[in-house]
Amino acid sequence: VPLNADVAKDSADAFGKEIYARSFLWLVRAINDATCAEYNYNGGGKTDYGIIGLLDIFGFESFVRNRFEQLCINYCNEKLQAKFTEDIFRSVQEEYEFEGIPLDEIKYDDNTDVLDLIEGKAGLLAMLNEECVRPKGTDEAFVQKALAANKNSPCLIQSKVDRKSFGIHHYAGKVMYDSEAFVSSNQDTLPTDLSDCALKSSNEILAKHLSNDSCSNLDQPETDSGKKSTPKRAKSNLVAPTVWTKYKGQLVKLMTMLKQTNSRYIRCIKPNTFKKPSIMQHISTIEQLRCAGVVAAVTLSRSAFPNRLENKTVRFKFSTMWDRIKFPSKS
Repeated sequence: VPLNADVAKDSADAFGKEIYARSFLWLVRAINDATCAEYNYNGGGKTDYGIIGLLDIFGFESFVRNRFEQLCINYCNEKLQAKFTEDIFRSVQEEYEFEGIPLDEIKYDDNTDVLDLIEGKAGLLAMLNEECVRPKGTDEAFVQKALAANKNSPCLIQSKVDRKSFGIHHYAGKVMYDSEAFVSSNQDTLPTDLSDCALKSSNEILAKHLSNDSCSNLDQPETDSGKKSTPKRAKSNLVAPTVWTKYKGQLVKLMTMLKQTNSRYIRCIKPNTFKKPSIMQHISTIEQLRCAGVVAAVTLSRSAFPNRLENKTVRFKFSTMWDRIKFPSKS
């Protein structure tokens, strides 16, 4: 298909990103195949096999100039922070209320407002996708619509000098975003002719795995030829999934998986901004601990019971001290 120089460059960039993403997923599937119990141990299909996973999350990003990529990364951080808040604070408070145990009120930063601003019905995600649908959608129009629709949000910051800029009060601090290329970055759709061309490639990843979105080969149906069917690319931006929509879908899958696990958290703190050993900047360190919820978590642990055992475990460990006549079992 004849294209002008700008469109041809955008298509080449989109194809390059697609190749990188599919190669990365192929590598993840190969690693999972090499380590999963189902393929490597006798009886690996049994349900009594546990899973130990390590999630290395993005670092919170705030640069001199923050673009679409920084907003996506910080959005992921907000989702994971919400999971941390739910695990550490909300669940503990609900447990104590259910048990009738008094607990001092613990103040912690709840980032629900930030998530509503980003992924709500009239949030940044919806406004950006709407602007991508318009034939002549612009970055400035996206920002102005987002500001108008969320003018009452306490987390949204309006720039007084630049109509293309906006800011968000993230849990880790304020970040100003430059919306230049937001619309084009969100429309990073792979042209149909390029996907058809990839099927004829001698590279196995391009020819067979360009449409595979899975992170595991388990329960993947195979066709007679062993090849996956090619994706049906949308011919119009009206139905084409945007980058942010696909990114949000991936986050939903990740959060669903995390909610099925017993999570443990390791917080990494930067002791100084100079990246040198044996130097501790106390103010910045305390701010990191406070923003990450560590200070509130320690406060909660000190005001509550740090160790909680299930009833059956207590009965087993301290059965010799149990006066069954005075305190008969209710179970």
